[in-house]
Amino acid sequence: MDEQKEILKLLKDLDKRVAKIEQILNEKPKPENTESKQQKKLSSSKKSVSGLIMDMANDGFFDTPKAFAEIVDELKRRGYYYAKTSLTLPLQTLLRKKALGRISVSGKWAYVKR
Repeated sequence: MDEQKEILKLLKDLDKRVAKIEQILNEKPKPENTESKQQKKLSSSKKSVSGLIMDMANDGFFDTPKAFAEIVDELKRRGYYYAKTSLTLPLQTLLRKKALGRISVSGKWAYVKR
């Protein structure tokens, strides 16, 4: 008799465990903390050259006309080192999108915010 009671007790414990496991498996996964995801995204995201130039525009860098060399120097000051040839296409793209404008100052092109 004692063995039967012990077996029944073990079976009840097993039933409880199985029910708990089934409940866990049927639950929907909880969404992760979105703030930590955004922080990771911001810290690990890489910006394009166009994005960096637009950041400069948003910071007011292009409020006055800037020569190409000044743009290169400002990017270096911000810690981004690019070859001059790597900057021409993104600048042309921003000109085409009318995010920046280009004017002639003393026979040289200067870039301004539109």
